[in-house]
Amino acid sequence: MGDDFTLADYVATLTMLGIVSVLGTIGNLLVVGVYLQHLLWPHLQRHFQKGYQINYSEKQCATLTASYDDATLTDQFCDRQMTTPTFFILVLAIVDLIVCCFVVPLAFYLEFVELKASSELWCKLHAFGSVCNTMFSSLLVIAIALDRYFAICHPLKNVLTMRRAKILTAALAIFCCVYGILSQDMMALDVGKLSNDNVPRCHDAIELANITSTKVYFYHIIQKGNSSCFVLSILVVLILYSLILRAALKAQRRIRNNALWREIRAAIVLFVVAVVYIIVFAPSLLSANHLIPGTLFGYNSYYLNNMSNPLIYCFMSQAFRRRLKVLLCSACINSVQSQDDAMFSRSGRRERIRRLMQTVEDG
Repeated sequence: MGDDFTLADYVATLTMLGIVSVLGTIGNLLVVGVYLQHLLWPHLQRHFQKGYQINYSEKQCATLTASYDDATLTDQFCDRQMTTPTFFILVLAIVDLIVCCFVVPLAFYLEFVELKASSELWCKLHAFGSVCNTMFSSLLVIAIALDRYFAICHPLKNVLTMRRAKILTAALAIFCCVYGILSQDMMALDVGKLSNDNVPRCHDAIELANITSTKVYFYHIIQKGNSSCFVLSILVVLILYSLILRAALKAQRRIRNNALWREIRAAIVLFVVAVVYIIVFAPSLLSANHLIPGTLFGYNSYYLNNMSNPLIYCFMSQAFRRRLKVLLCSACINSVQSQDDAMFSRSGRRERIRRLMQTVEDG
């Protein structure tokens, strides 16, 4: 624990990291399962095809309704391909899941041992994961804002198609990985120049005693680049979502009579995701740039973003809640059905053996 941080700050940070790791992993797994249940669990899909009444509309969408005991679950599944909002939600969930499973536990370990890592590898991995997480989140917020802007303000141009969205996301991921690899020199396991106990800890490059001016310059480039992406994401969110709001107000009379209303509902949810991202990332980046007094909790607060998105979907998206109920209920029903099938299968085999033995005896 650093000299500038109190015991309460230290305990609060460890508690926050533990909660984010556990709840974030569970929540993002549910998000991935909700949107990929028909690909990951095809046997559940076949089960629902038997139990559901399927009514097709003119847009080739099926309304699926099933009754289990006293509960009636209804959901809509479209035969068309995955839309770009769903794709970006899946990308966010997968990235958040990776962060909650690997990066957050690593941060918990480093804080728990007071940055006295057993190997410099853990310092390098933490720097790589943190930079990739913040950079990719900023760029993905910009990509989502552009997608919603083109879908609502310029719906006929079809600028950001699914193929282009995948290419853009892959390019951003590659760029962030390269940026993260370059950022590994920002942290090292060594004795800090202000350290009083001469114990090697994970320190930023500028906190080391023996450091060249080239590394200091490179450190500031990496840090300013990360901060610039965050500021750019704020500007893009404010500008593009303002234009989206203006377009929605102009079309409010005809908004519920076409597909524009569905696009705007998706934009509202993703706008809240962007706002929460900005709120939880601001303290850590401001303290990292020494613009505000830093605390250990504030410096690690950006990990809350990786846990918040599933909560936003549950509170704001009725369709997500319906699909989540279908996923959870289908898993329970499939488990019970598998046990019943196994029991009936065993009893059926016994009955056939009994009949065969009786036939042999009669013969």
